[in-house]
Amino acid sequence: MRMLVERMLDDFERGTLSRRDLAVTLAGLATGAASVATPARAAPSLKAISLNHVTVRVPNLQKT
Repeated sequence: MRMLVERMLDDFERGTLSRRDLAVTLAGLATGAASVATPARAAPSLKAISLNHVTVRVPNLQKT
């Protein structure tokens, strides 16, 4: 998964991936990773209804 995220960040920095697409994809990856980490028999403590805000931190704000 790390290679996938690094590739997406490279695409974003080159301008071939939009900020919105990057945010949506990272949120989807995080959701998928969280569901894999939680055993199927355990009831989740929270149930997501929608995604309202995502924060993406970048090393160089001006370049981004």
